[in-house]
Amino acid sequence: PEFNDGPNLLLLDPTKMDPLLEHVNGVDVRNDSLVIKYPGLYYVYTNIQFKPVSDRPPKDFLHQNWFVYLYKIPVLRSNSYVQLSKIAHTVCDNCISDQDTSFVGGSFYLEAGERIQVCSLSLGVIQFRKDTTYLGLMMLASGSKETEL
Repeated sequence: PEFNDGPNLLLLDPTKMDPLLEHVNGVDVRNDSLVIKYPGLYYVYTNIQFKPVSDRPPKDFLHQNWFVYLYKIPVLRSNSYVQLSKIAHTVCDNCISDQDTSFVGGSFYLEAGERIQVCSLSLGVIQFRKDTTYLGLMMLASGSKETEL
């Protein structure tokens, strides 16, 4: 695996959505983010499957803690990231290979036009299978912050 100081964006592929399993309403799915169309309170969630692509045991890696971040990008500050949540995974020292999934979710107020992204600090430690690595959200209440949700 490769580790660096900057976040690596986990990309989505909106052309490969399964209409029987994936439903989109009120959100634009882009290759780099989910874009909110309507302001409101949302439950945002992500699940990540950590499974490094390497012949070496995880205890030999440069880092034994892997992190994934759930970010919100505000409309008016498009170069600014607001961390909504963080997933941490610590590898198994005595394992020949390491494989685990981590789920995180939370309720957040989101404005129209804000983007939701998932980033990782390490390449090659996440397995991209649609049943184990995903990003989603659902609106719980609509309205602006000024009105009661």
